[in-house]
Amino acid sequence: MREKSGEAHKHQFAMTESNNLHFGHGKFSCSRRFTGNELKITLAHLPLNFEFKYPEGKGRLNNLSADEIVFLDTTATLLMRRRAGVPDLDAAAFKQAS
Repeated sequence: MREKSGEAHKHQFAMTESNNLHFGHGKFSCSRRFTGNELKITLAHLPLNFEFKYPEGKGRLNNLSADEIVFLDTTATLLMRRRAGVPDLDAAAFKQAS
């Protein structure tokens, strides 16, 4: 899509245009639309730096749904730990700020 002439920036996540108003448009566009970039960074950071698994004896969680909308089971438990050998950069930055 973005290879077409004049559409290099049209299909970016936080781009606004008059035909796509989910973030508003022009001077009324939402300034928090760039939160999507922060979300992408977080979603990349988690699997690179942490290991996830279900508790012993548990498997994939059941989906909860309301019509066509699918929800996670918010009562479920998921185990998480920092990967071995991955430095804790957050703690190092916190120590420097103190």
